[in-house]
Amino acid sequence: MLIMTFEAESIAYTICQHYGLDSSDYSFSYVAGWSSGKEVKELKASLERIRSAADEMITGIDKALERQTKREQSRTVRDEAR
Repeated sequence: MLIMTFEAESIAYTICQHYGLDSSDYSFSYVAGWSSGKEVKELKASLERIRSAADEMITGIDKALERQTKREQSRTVRDEAR
């Protein structure tokens, strides 16, 4: 269970960083504490899962933001046409 919590925290940190949100106060200490003493093989496996999940989530968020922006632009054009 701890590894899942570590990976979730790392994914959240990665996503926050991508969008310019600073969560380092909490994330750094948690991630550093968990990873201390872990084997490189175990860390590499986690890093790949973190990278993959964060990439998938960022892609989904970006697509949702793009759809929202298009809807808002369409509304603005309709409102201006009135």
